[in-house]
Amino acid sequence: MERAGIPCKMKAGFFMICPRLKMHLLLRNTLMLGTQGDLKPFLLFYLNCVNQSLLKVLRELQRYDRVKHLTQLLRKSIAGTMLQIISRMEDGDIFQRSLFDNTLQASKPSVTQSLRRLKELGVIKPGEKRGDYIVCIVDEL
Repeated sequence: MERAGIPCKMKAGFFMICPRLKMHLLLRNTLMLGTQGDLKPFLLFYLNCVNQSLLKVLRELQRYDRVKHLTQLLRKSIAGTMLQIISRMEDGDIFQRSLFDNTLQASKPSVTQSLRRLKELGVIKPGEKRGDYIVCIVDEL
């Protein structure tokens, strides 16, 4: 296997295990091409890195703004308390309803109603198993 004119003795599957090494080698190969006068791969690599960084910052800002808006909307209700717990989780994390049944001093119907409210607001969505929920505060870009 050969990449950018440099022989590569590693198997392609290795890069799936170690993405940082893949990024390092890609940067090294791109820089080597740049020193030979071909700046296009370097510029594309650089712009891709900048784009990924900006998307990450944008996602975090959207998440912060959405949590702030929902906190004002829900105020000090049980759903508001649940939102504060959920907002500390990452999008895509899965949690069980028992988390709230065991930690909040609220009746089961109140927890059910609050979960329904959070689903309506798009903060959570049902998981595959009964009682599982998935955090989805910000939609993917």
